[in-house]
Amino acid sequence: MSSLLESTLNTRPLPVGSLRYIRSDYPGNLSDAEVDWLVKNKIITIVDLREEMDCQKGTKRKKY
Repeated sequence: MSSLLESTLNTRPLPVGSLRYIRSDYPGNLSDAEVDWLVKNKIITIVDLREEMDCQKGTKRKKY
């Protein structure tokens, strides 16, 4: 299965065929074009289910 985003390995819609929810691996290296695509498709809320220690390892991207 391919990823919706080039910079992630496993971004996909849930359920398939809808963009109401998507699930993904770490989205910390998104390109500007990928962020624009997410915003254009009204994908603007992220729920991060990682442990706090894992969250601290990644860098934060500027807010849009």
